[in-house]
Amino acid sequence: MKEYLSFNKSLFYLIEVVVLFMLTFCQQEMELDYRLNNDEIIASIGKVAFLESYNKYRWIAYAVIPFLVIVRVMYSATCLYIGHIFSDSSVEYGKNRKFSEYFNVTLKSEIILIAPIFVMFILLMWMGVENGRGVIRYTSLAALFDVEIMEKWILSFFSAMNIFEVSYWFLMAKLLSQVHECNLWISLKFVLTTYVPGFLLYLVAIMFLLLYLS
Repeated sequence: MKEYLSFNKSLFYLIEVVVLFMLTFCQQEMELDYRLNNDEIIASIGKVAFLESYNKYRWIAYAVIPFLVIVRVMYSATCLYIGHIFSDSSVEYGKNRKFSEYFNVTLKSEIILIAPIFVMFILLMWMGVENGRGVIRYTSLAALFDVEIMEKWILSFFSAMNIFEVSYWFLMAKLLSQVHECNLWISLKFVLTTYVPGFLLYLVAIMFLLLYLS
């Protein structure tokens, strides 16, 4: 884990962005093929008109990826750093921890959050778009509800509570145990009391935004 943490941050970020570019491209192509053959709205407006509009704006998905990765890492690192400031750091986590240490931990934990995109790509390729979406739903609490009748602002919360997000907490805790030089369970407690409240606050903000837009 120490070798993993010491891996160059800039290079790691670049590799993550490139991987996300490739996965996004492949997923877009499969989704596009599915919509062209199954979407009644596209059939009514014409495939040529849809493709012109789609190709005009699809670059936006790639443009926001580098920005979203940085924002997500910064937000997670800020939650941890603020938690460190207000914790009894001299006893459990060591004194004078730097923000850059938490930034490094959250950046290296991002590898877990690439997993759902990769899994989605594999499922779409193997099972088709419709069946793949159905299977990926079972990795989250959204599987407990009928997504056809559930409001989007509520669904966003339960979809975000998935096995990949929980795995992210545990990987973050594992890496922090190296930084803090403490027990894994102490680091997990730190994550649950610092990052997780921030994550829930983020979800609430998204829910209110979706509710407002609806």
